[in-house]
Amino acid sequence: MLTLLLTTLTALAETPAQTPLPGGSGAPPAHPNILVILLDDVGCEALSVYGMGGVQPSTPTIDALAQRGVTFTNHYANPLCAPSRALLQTGRYAFRTGFGPNIFPGYQFDLNQVETCIPELLRDGFAPDPSPYARGVFGKWHLSRYDNKTHPLQSGFEEFRGLIANLVDEGPAYGTNYDHYHWRHVHNGLETVVGTSQGPYTEDTWSGSVTAREAGDWIASRTTPFFAQVDFIPPHLPYQVPPLQLLSVETRQRLVELGMQQIGRPYVAGDKAWEPDLVHPLHPLTVRKLNLKKRVFYRAMIEALDANIGQLLARLGPKDANTMVFVLGDNGTEAGVVDPQRYDPRRAKRTCYQLGVRTPLIVAGPLVANPRRICEAPVGMVDLWRTLRDVAGAREVPGLIPGDIVIDSVSYLPLLQNPHAVPQRRYAFAEVFTPIGNPAVQPMGSLQRMITDGTWKLLRIGACTDRLFRIDQDPLEAVDLLPNATTEELEQYRRLLRELQALINSPG
Repeated sequence: MLTLLLTTLTALAETPAQTPLPGGSGAPPAHPNILVILLDDVGCEALSVYGMGGVQPSTPTIDALAQRGVTFTNHYANPLCAPSRALLQTGRYAFRTGFGPNIFPGYQFDLNQVETCIPELLRDGFAPDPSPYARGVFGKWHLSRYDNKTHPLQSGFEEFRGLIANLVDEGPAYGTNYDHYHWRHVHNGLETVVGTSQGPYTEDTWSGSVTAREAGDWIASRTTPFFAQVDFIPPHLPYQVPPLQLLSVETRQRLVELGMQQIGRPYVAGDKAWEPDLVHPLHPLTVRKLNLKKRVFYRAMIEALDANIGQLLARLGPKDANTMVFVLGDNGTEAGVVDPQRYDPRRAKRTCYQLGVRTPLIVAGPLVANPRRICEAPVGMVDLWRTLRDVAGAREVPGLIPGDIVIDSVSYLPLLQNPHAVPQRRYAFAEVFTPIGNPAVQPMGSLQRMITDGTWKLLRIGACTDRLFRIDQDPLEAVDLLPNATTEELEQYRRLLRELQALINSPG
């Protein structure tokens, strides 16, 4: 896999970028702009830059960012959307914040306001001086109850435009089927509905294009350094054909061919791949054909996402030279669109197997030295908190964080600035559990945890079912080493187990 990735990045270096990404020169800015782009349900295997093979969408914008930045190959998030977003915002593991499960219609809660979120760090971390940073968030929030429409503002952002929950989650509550062209949009607490259930299916209402446009407008109007978090909604389900102008010629032709095969006409913008296809009165699909349709639509949505990212980056204009760009994934790919010929869908999103928790991280900008390189050091989404602290030049000033609160984040800025820097993090950790709270002090629900040093990985399922993998040699985790472990393998298992137990039993 590493050889494939090196080959991919070398090829990118030899190919002109299809999306212009102007760069600057001279001394790095004291307070660079910060643009965090969060991908929803995009695993490493879904992006060609990770060189994992298979059928992959065309992503010239993401490829060009990798060409001028650092691609991390051992970046870990939690295996669900909301717990990963809490991890990102707080710099704290889920067993500390209690944010282990997802928020969904029947189970809703808020990220606790005692937590110090990134925009609060960038607002208050320059005291007694005022903060130089404007702070805006766009797209999907998913960190609060659906009726708490000001939660992003309570968490330190000055501007929020986007979606509080998931598109499909809000539908039953309002008696309608929302999708990427028809959805509930919130602007600083005020809600409107974008589009209609009958279309038109254009970029005017496509959720990815709306998010790119609103974030771009806000960025273009800034006259001071900014922190913009842009949480794109696609390619999260519902799987739906994006505006065709956002897609490559090859993908548009594939939609024509697949549509003619399955329903007797080309698939066009607005078409969905969903379970009602199985009982359609005119052209019902088999499960196999529906799954193929979902995968084709999913790849089309990633292409549209890449085009939307390109639109957003173009709005930077001259600000690009002073902007640090972070592109990262919130969890692995949804099981329903994982290629079953290459991967086990049972080990995708919602699990702590590699396919569920190892996610993309690409960083580009003026603080990156020796671009067009890869970094194999283990890092986590939890580490963005202190990384952005250091990028911005903020501090954990007295009184910012309660004394009994432990921040788990470790800055990886040194890895961006120096290819030879010694990694400060030894282990990456991920978890998912229900119900909300600390699993150590409540009746056990469901639980998965993993810890890895990038070579060895311990996976714990439930209270005591352990599996050991050598992920540098077995990246798909085909062989659990514990049943027939050698002396060395047992030593590695015990080492990781000690680290895991010390972490989850630590105070704070």
